[in-house]
Amino acid sequence: KTVTWSSDKNNIATVDANGKVTAVAVGTAKITVTTTDGSKTAVCDVTVTPIPVTGVSLDKTTASLFVGNTVTLTPTVSPAEADNKNVTWSTSNSTVATVNNGVVTGAAAGVATITVTTVDQSKTATCLVTVAAAPIAITGVAVSPATLGLTVDGQTSTLSVVYTPANANTQKSVAWSTSNSAVAGVNATTGVVSPVAAGVATITVTVVDTSDVSRTATCLVTVSPAPVRVTGVTVNPTTLSLSAGGATGSITPTVLPGDASNKNVTWSSSADSIATVANGVVTPVSAGVATITVTTVDGAKTATCLVTVGAAPQSQTTVTFNNPVEGLSTGDMKIYITAGTNTSFNASTFIATTTVVVVDPDSDTGEGNRRFVKVSESTDTRVVLMNNGLPFSIKSFQSLTFTTAIPAGAKVEIIKWLGSSGEVVSTSNNL
Repeated sequence: KTVTWSSDKNNIATVDANGKVTAVAVGTAKITVTTTDGSKTAVCDVTVTPIPVTGVSLDKTTASLFVGNTVTLTPTVSPAEADNKNVTWSTSNSTVATVNNGVVTGAAAGVATITVTTVDQSKTATCLVTVAAAPIAITGVAVSPATLGLTVDGQTSTLSVVYTPANANTQKSVAWSTSNSAVAGVNATTGVVSPVAAGVATITVTVVDTSDVSRTATCLVTVSPAPVRVTGVTVNPTTLSLSAGGATGSITPTVLPGDASNKNVTWSSSADSIATVANGVVTPVSAGVATITVTTVDGAKTATCLVTVGAAPQSQTTVTFNNPVEGLSTGDMKIYITAGTNTSFNASTFIATTTVVVVDPDSDTGEGNRRFVKVSESTDTRVVLMNNGLPFSIKSFQSLTFTTAIPAGAKVEIIKWLGSSGEVVSTSNNL
């Protein structure tokens, strides 16, 4: 039962004594098995197909050169065992840069994209090429900023190179380094400085130009300790009562902890029409309730004070009647207070109680003080006062004086009440 194996095209596929076929190149071959006894045969047709390309890359994705200079781009086709690694080249702008077998030549100042494309599967990769008109030599370098302050646990900062002249373009390499990485680190490529611990470090940039001349510049970095963060804030008092148009009130904030680095605060009112606030000083505007809020700049912590603003107190005014009045009966007298020339008069806010001094020569009643109070028949436009809300026991008076809170411009009348109607017996001028 012994057999032998053979291939009619060993350059396409080979076969070993055990019948294992190995592909060599693209094409077809016949694999034949032959018996030793009787030379009987059988044939297997073998087709070898190519390994397809899956991708391509370039050794540079960006490149810079001057007009007339060249740069070589090297492609890598994947996979490495792909059968067809041939590629083609193209440029997006032949007036700026041309390409031939990966060799890019600068033609004019500008930017062009060089593209490599695989013949198999049309996979692509690109390189952005910047062409400068002519070399402008570097004569000096500096770092911006020259000094830098950072805080532990704070934000990073990016340094930049300042060239002399400003349009110099002969830099070949730029590298950043730090004198003390325990204080401040720096990204060697980007110049981003990171604070590490409190202290001082020198950041150095080294620029090598196309003539291999090396120049350095430095930035002095000072890293401060981490700030003490605000954890809260309180106010004193937490409630405050004021009168509209009256004296201001003060609210004192206490920022916690006591050694917080930033104790600055801002103030706000929930209703500026009722109470305003500036630097903790509250100004009452009109009757109502407002919440005053203090907010820390660091951490936005808040505390509040509830401010109640009462109606503006009415000033005390003295009114005197010197007209002798006769013929008043018990319960006859009332006092009316109306708007007069006061356009904002509101009887509903009028103080309800006042003392009236009566000079009365009538021996039945005598002189003395009477306590007049606002009674229910008062309206929004007229205040009605009666003696303790009860009949006023007086038959006549020579003079009558009372002091109460009467708005400027209001009018006061003494009414002799006659059953269901009244007779004005004495009237003040508009106050």
